[in-house]
Amino acid sequence: MHDTGSTQMTSDVPHAAVSREAERLIALERLDMLDAPKDEGFERVVRLIKEIFDVEIGLVSLIDAHRQWYQACAGIDAGEMPRSTTFCRVVVDEEKAMIIEDATRDRRFADHPFVTGDAHIRFMPACR
Repeated sequence: MHDTGSTQMTSDVPHAAVSREAERLIALERLDMLDAPKDEGFERVVRLIKEIFDVEIGLVSLIDAHRQWYQACAGIDAGEMPRSTTFCRVVVDEEKAMIIEDATRDRRFADHPFVTGDAHIRFMPACR
């Protein structure tokens, strides 16, 4: 099993949300997939994502307490990123699936380096 870290409770985060995040991290640890070898099944999912949505970047990722780890990834050269810098942290924090049609028009992402920089990310569907 891998250490998924712990969550920090702050006065502005409801206790129920902290509890749900702790449960999510325990479930993630039980999956025992963090840092696992790449899997062709997930690689196929990434290829389908790119084909169906006609996008340059596709990924399947897992988010622990400190990082987003890419189980399968195409279009960006990264194996993981700090959780604090990822788009998907918003999905986890807001506890809902979302579709971002245009990241340049979404206040949560408009100034993100992946939007303003070379990656030019615009569209992002994500689920928790």
